[in-house]
Amino acid sequence: KRIIHNDSFRVINNAIDTDKFVFDMSSTGQHTISQPTRDFIDSLPADANIRVVGLFEKPDTIAGSVLEYVIPLLDDYAEKSQGKIVVDYVDPAVNPAIISELDPEGIAGLEANTFAVYYNGRVQSVSAYKSEAPRRPS
Repeated sequence: KRIIHNDSFRVINNAIDTDKFVFDMSSTGQHTISQPTRDFIDSLPADANIRVVGLFEKPDTIAGSVLEYVIPLLDDYAEKSQGKIVVDYVDPAVNPAIISELDPEGIAGLEANTFAVYYNGRVQSVSAYKSEAPRRPS
């Protein structure tokens, strides 16, 4: 499992093994993706089908947590991808089958309060939190 920090949040590029697809976490665009990333999204085939699943209930309030940056970026990816990237949130406590649905082999180490990135038959677990244990925002 990869631990991702605010300043280097690279969920999707790690999942599809490319250096071009990164989240823009700069001080001038921390809630939107950069133009090179938009160009890369546009270059993806129409059937790219990248699925990002937050393995938690999408919180109503994200202010003051790392999710304050992550969720708007993921929303921006989904919005600008023309259906190539889908983001959803499924709480494994409510829907326990989600983890085996995404990772039937059980090799990705998916667990609650992380993100699962599914692309091209592969899944990767990614945490948006620093090395501390993930917490659900209140």
